[in-house]
Amino acid sequence: MTEEPVKITLEMKNVEGFENESATLTCDLSKSGRTDGQWLFNGQPVTVSERVQLRVDGHHQTLEFAELTIADAGQYSYRIENVSTSATLTVRGTTSEPLHGNLCASLSIGLFALGDKNGIRPVKTG
Repeated sequence: MTEEPVKITLEMKNVEGFENESATLTCDLSKSGRTDGQWLFNGQPVTVSERVQLRVDGHHQTLEFAELTIADAGQYSYRIENVSTSATLTVRGTTSEPLHGNLCASLSIGLFALGDKNGIRPVKTG
């Protein structure tokens, strides 16, 4: 009797994260404890580091990012035997602090002033 080939029972899903935050890519296999699969990033083997870790927990295969960088964005695949699953990791950059309080008010006042019966009118500059 031949052994059943491994199957992917839960496909990877696209993930979106922000720079310096964590992210996880996962898939599930029909067989537990398999450590012979391979994670790929844009077709090349994933390099494990302090920031990027591979985990196997039962049927779960996981690729964890402790702190995302823009360079992490791309196509990830998990391949084992003759089956694979893929997903895209999108990394958004951090945004600068929004304008607050007096700065917003002074910008608004600097551009417009209340007019007479004609409503709001632009303030002359220069």
